[in-house]
Amino acid sequence: MVGAFAFFTLVLPLAALVPARSGGPVLVVGDPWAEGDAAITVIARSEGAIVRMSILPFIAVARSDDPDFHAQLHRAGAWMTLDASWALGCRPEPTFKDDSRA
Repeated sequence: MVGAFAFFTLVLPLAALVPARSGGPVLVVGDPWAEGDAAITVIARSEGAIVRMSILPFIAVARSDDPDFHAQLHRAGAWMTLDASWALGCRPEPTFKDDSRA
């Protein structure tokens, strides 16, 4: 319950400031009082791919190439969808120049 409180009072307001991008990773917030894994159910109904799970069963990161993915998630029961590119591990892998061959 402490994790949910921290999420809704600290993380969520800051994340809501980041505009969602089409085609990028999406943080999916499902019904916190639903039985089972609400986020997985919403993502499956929207035909998206799960990128990362959260310790909270109603939050997950998903991805889809469908430009209507955010709307599909909401129609499937998502309470909120946010741009997840800011989340740890959701950014593309960095590229490093290999200077060892000098």
